[in-house]
Amino acid sequence: MLVDDSPDGGGRDHNGDDGSERVRAVRERRRRREIQVTVVLHQDDLGEITRCGYEDAATTDCRRRGEAVVIAVSTVAG
Repeated sequence: MLVDDSPDGGGRDHNGDDGSERVRAVRERRRRREIQVTVVLHQDDLGEITRCGYEDAATTDCRRRGEAVVIAVSTVAG
């Protein structure tokens, strides 16, 4: 999961992928019957996730923050 903090949403994801690479990734996920979900959280939500024991939800590292949110949501949903 990637969280985009750029004010304009950016034209590239945090891996530096351009549009054609994203299209290939979407096609591959469809082939494998996987879904991708975008989650928009308020800073207060990240604070609550952090207080529940997922400390990386408060980090400025987008990858680590995204992983913490995925684990927290998976734990609640599962």
